[in-house]
Amino acid sequence: HVGGNPLPFLPDFSLYGNAVKENNNTANAKVDANAYYIEPGYQLSDVAWTPKLSYRYAHFSGDKNPNDDKKEAYDPFFYNAITRGFGTWFIGEIVGNYVIANSNVNIHQLTFSVNPRDDLKLSILAFNYQYDAKQQQGSAAVTSNDLAREIDVAAEWTISDNVALSAAFGAAKAGRGYKQNINANSNPAGLPMDKVWLLGETSLVVKF
Repeated sequence: HVGGNPLPFLPDFSLYGNAVKENNNTANAKVDANAYYIEPGYQLSDVAWTPKLSYRYAHFSGDKNPNDDKKEAYDPFFYNAITRGFGTWFIGEIVGNYVIANSNVNIHQLTFSVNPRDDLKLSILAFNYQYDAKQQQGSAAVTSNDLAREIDVAAEWTISDNVALSAAFGAAKAGRGYKQNINANSNPAGLPMDKVWLLGETSLVVKF
């Protein structure tokens, strides 16, 4: 794991990353999976509102041959409770929270944020999701890796050392591969695959 500023001569540059390898050679329980992300960013600390732009690529392996005796799909086990804000571990307020787990997916994420005040952060986050292994979906009808796209707008207000208020609005749309997966396997609720999914949320955090 790496996080922070690894280049003292470039104080506005930041780099975050993580890499995980899962392996087990036990008979009838073979596992060979991996995950990683890399996230460079740059902040203009001498400019009003200190704008920051970052790009994150996250990879969570999928199982390209789900019928063999080896599991290649990454198992996230559980999500880390430590967060640097929106888009950290739940990658996308709609797709990351409700459509996918951190497995069998590659994610391109672009984040732009500003700080109008020391206690207020405003962000725009854009995501592009692709299956790592469309074969894992178990149907020849799934021919596309295109899973979904999403854009979120978020505000984070630190009211005091113990109280923080945040709010977000998100819009997402299913990609061709996800539509093929739902149509080929099941869609019991009649999900509107051609509609834009919308979400609004707010949360109040109180630390004791």
